[in-house]
Amino acid sequence: MNTILVFLLVFSFNTYSVNFNQYCQYQTAEQDCSAEFMDALLDAANTQESIIFSAGKEYRIDRIDTSGLALDGISLVGEGDSTPVIHTDGLYLFDTGNLLIKNIKITGIHNEAEDTEQGNSLLLLGTRNRLAKIRNITVDNVTFENAAEDLLVLWNTQNVTISNSIFKRSGLAMRVVPSAGDANDLRPRGSGLLFHNVIDLDVGFNEFYQIKKVGIFLDAEDILDENIKIHDNYIDLLSDEKPTQRYGLKGGAGIYLANENNTKHAEIYNNRILNYTMNGMRINGDDVKVFNNAFNYTGQCEEMDTSIAKPLVGMAIKGHLLTNAEITDNCIQNTHSGIVLESWGNIENITIKHNSIYGAKVNFWVDDQEGGVSSNIVITENILADSNGKEESSGGAVNVLFLSILVVVRRYWKLKVSQQS
Repeated sequence: MNTILVFLLVFSFNTYSVNFNQYCQYQTAEQDCSAEFMDALLDAANTQESIIFSAGKEYRIDRIDTSGLALDGISLVGEGDSTPVIHTDGLYLFDTGNLLIKNIKITGIHNEAEDTEQGNSLLLLGTRNRLAKIRNITVDNVTFENAAEDLLVLWNTQNVTISNSIFKRSGLAMRVVPSAGDANDLRPRGSGLLFHNVIDLDVGFNEFYQIKKVGIFLDAEDILDENIKIHDNYIDLLSDEKPTQRYGLKGGAGIYLANENNTKHAEIYNNRILNYTMNGMRINGDDVKVFNNAFNYTGQCEEMDTSIAKPLVGMAIKGHLLTNAEITDNCIQNTHSGIVLESWGNIENITIKHNSIYGAKVNFWVDDQEGGVSSNIVITENILADSNGKEESSGGAVNVLFLSILVVVRRYWKLKVSQQS
């Protein structure tokens, strides 16, 4: 009996929650409650209580930075059918492990070009310490909206799940990335979801709208991004305001694995990506599988979609540093180029199979840049058709290669492509 009572006490203690209204008396976002939110976080870390945000309420939390506090076991949860809203210029929940954020809307306050209050990230998680990893982060059913630059950023994390969430309107301050090579190359800032060094990642069933730069960006710097799953996301980069100089009203890329060879064991599947100017996907790394993705059409693969804004530009899938990869069963429409492998170092052991490409100017392109080497690339059993769906080729790799990369073979005699029918 005593054992049962102790268990019940522990269970009730761990599942107890506190309403944020007990800390912040302003529930229409009329006044800043940053100090009160910090108090709630410290209390929750001590008691392991969830912080509950009341249905239909709005809170203003101008800026928070928990760096160095080593918080653990924080849960931020919205209640009811009417999603509570947090207005902020930067929630930096650094050094906070075992973190859950659920059923909340987080929206930026200052987003215009002349505003300086909002920094690079609307919500920032993880740690600045590259040699450490903040573990067990879950973001579920959260809406992120109105960021001066990026909506959600994670640094140096492990075991991360981002699901059932909406990312909308990034890069609104129209800031640009400084370019040492070309002062006129004004690449915009403003991604939906950005990772600097992550292991064990699952990003699924999310929606992305009006993103200036990249929907999902893995910036693998000098530490591996490893064991990555990006799946079942809907990404439409088209904006209805504030065209950028580089991309106009479309965005840059849907999914981007950085131009390094640091990403390992990645699966990217069942995503639909619309209105990119640069790439639907940029893939780099080792053991990367890309399958069952849809590029630049809204219906079924065999239904020709003419609704995508012209002119048709960009490449559906592009890689620079890629080994042991499979690109299979993807459907591509309304894109200038289908699958492009441009080696900046090593592209090796690539299988491109069972993809459908409609109306591309270039279906496949394989190119070794200075110092780059491509080898053992198998392109086979793909379906090529014109923009009306009339099939040009299906099956044999010889026809596909002859139609699609003859110009490459002529210009780059060192090109090595294995032909497999």
